[in-house]
Amino acid sequence: MFIVVLIVVLASMHFYVWTRLAKNTTTPGRSRRVATVLFLIPTALLFAGLIVPRVFDIREAAWLSWPGFV
Repeated sequence: MFIVVLIVVLASMHFYVWTRLAKNTTTPGRSRRVATVLFLIPTALLFAGLIVPRVFDIREAAWLSWPGFV
């Protein structure tokens, strides 16, 4: 249950930062898509770093965990 609450809080924080920095400052088009991708990649790595070690062995999970935590 804790991991679900943590993911909701982290996702809300990332959404707020994306809204303030990407959505409100750029016009729809290529620059907004690039900014969105630049926000989604670290967010996905962070979530993968939290979930993958609980599902897979630590050796396989390390490849996704260390970039997510850095």
